[in-house]
Amino acid sequence: MGERIRRVSGGKKSSGVRTARPTSGVLHTSKESELDFAPRYPTLNAWVFGDGWVEIGHNYGASMARALDEGGQIWEGKRKYHSLEDVLKALDQGIADWLKENG
Repeated sequence: MGERIRRVSGGKKSSGVRTARPTSGVLHTSKESELDFAPRYPTLNAWVFGDGWVEIGHNYGASMARALDEGGQIWEGKRKYHSLEDVLKALDQGIADWLKENG
């Protein structure tokens, strides 16, 4: 809680916290929130700071979450989740399973 998010192209201040609507597809967060995220989702954290990326939302398929690398999609989640927390947990586990199988 108290995470500060900086909008990529400006933003309106509200109670000291800026809303995030990145226009370039890049969301910048504070170091504090990064430190909080890494222990909770270690595989996901390593993936996105390495050579992979994730997509969350219903943009291109039936799944709400996908993990990709330069070779394409390596994992696809379910169509619906109860919370963003559930999505992040599924991504973390899905990437870990794929890495275990594909090294």
